[in-house]
Amino acid sequence: MSTKLKILEMARLSFNELGLSQVSCLMIATELEISPGNLYYHFGGKEELISALLNECELALAKLIARFEAEAKDAEAVLPFVHSVLRVCLHYQFVFRDQEYFRHQSSSDKRKWLSLIKKLKGFSQDCIERLSRSGHLKLSQEKGDLLAENMMLLGLSWLNYDSILAPGQALESQVELGVKHLMSNLSPWLQPPPVAQ
Repeated sequence: MSTKLKILEMARLSFNELGLSQVSCLMIATELEISPGNLYYHFGGKEELISALLNECELALAKLIARFEAEAKDAEAVLPFVHSVLRVCLHYQFVFRDQEYFRHQSSSDKRKWLSLIKKLKGFSQDCIERLSRSGHLKLSQEKGDLLAENMMLLGLSWLNYDSILAPGQALESQVELGVKHLMSNLSPWLQPPPVAQ
């Protein structure tokens, strides 16, 4: 792995574990046992590291959501994509946990962050719509929109909650628990699967 990629990975791990405000470029360089100058050769500072990771997260979610839109033709295909989206969000947990940081950043990073939030909201709405069309959920359009927004808000809150109460938990355990919390919101509207005729 190149030095640049090692720096990005250490930054991501540090931001996820400690939060953006608690991590400095010096800490990242020290952890990697490289000089601060070496880090600054690749990245102009902490803001560039954050921006690069934000770009990675945006690209990963965009590819996944595009696949969802193209491939998730039935209700059974929704759940694996919920797992995958949550896995990406956990991989870049700091992006969703440190919301205040992004709300007050440069216009470019703020726009990217807002775009990510909108993509997640759209993904939630698409999931609800597909489950409704397939007959797995029975609710009005208005309730569907509220449910989708609540699922997104719960997901964002859960990323904070999980990092506080279960730090160091294995990624797959985190994903399973997160999906269970998200899907529990659907239970009041779930219908038995439609019978094929």
